[in-house]
Amino acid sequence: MHADAGDSTCSSSAWASAQAYDGSSSGSAGGDVDTSGYAVETCVGLAQTNAIFQAGLACENAGIPAGATSGLGYALVWWYVVWSDGNETIVTGPDAPQQYDCVDTFS
Repeated sequence: MHADAGDSTCSSSAWASAQAYDGSSSGSAGGDVDTSGYAVETCVGLAQTNAIFQAGLACENAGIPAGATSGLGYALVWWYVVWSDGNETIVTGPDAPQQYDCVDTFS
């Protein structure tokens, strides 16, 4: 994928669910990113960053500090991205939710 950024649009959505490994708490978070002028590779990278950020917010909402200590909890995150330059439209994202230990996220 190497399309021109020019008049491109980039929209992504992510939703995350977090849980303590011992099952004592849970939380969720979700958010969208809409921007323009980025190449498709940059757009996908931005969507992935948003997904990890939402995972971190879900961890925080479960009472588990994002990016602090490993082994306390984890988050599952679902995301997708739509990129278009008027000539070509690319819709992508993982086929299954991605899992992160809360230490590997940020908020």
